[in-house]
Amino acid sequence: MKVAVASKNPVKVAAAKKAFEEYFPDETIEYVSLSTDSGVGKQPMNATETATGACRRAENARDSGADFAVGIEGGLSVVTLDNQEYAFEQTWACILDTKTGLSEIGSGPAYPLPHNVVVLIKQGKTLTDAMAIEYGTIDLGANDGFNGWLSNNKIDRTEASKIAVFLALCGLYKEK
Repeated sequence: MKVAVASKNPVKVAAAKKAFEEYFPDETIEYVSLSTDSGVGKQPMNATETATGACRRAENARDSGADFAVGIEGGLSVVTLDNQEYAFEQTWACILDTKTGLSEIGSGPAYPLPHNVVVLIKQGKTLTDAMAIEYGTIDLGANDGFNGWLSNNKIDRTEASKIAVFLALCGLYKEK
């Protein structure tokens, strides 16, 4: 089996590998890593935009010769309850079965964002830039990620992204 991961980001590649090896424990799997465009903004602002970015990445890896194309994208999710807005960082994954054309999405955990960071994101900053301004983090997106920062590295970024990929695989193969 061959899997194309639509990213050169080592965290996303490792997450896809872990998910596929857990889902298909008896398969020999070859992986390729491709740089693809999400077709959405640098900072997706809602779950739909984030999931769309993941699916566009997977679609852009469709012609790689792989059996599966995997897109992973992180972005904002917002919930409003009793006029109170709660914002989260959340990863979405899209798995495309290139043989059947079927695809499915899955999400990872949603991590609550500090209000002061959300204000900067709404002003056009990326999460990485907003965190650097507010908390002095350096290149958060390339290091432990927001979930690592929030949880004092108790939640592994690769494992969190793996959940999104694994759930997309589960959804793809459950009878509908």
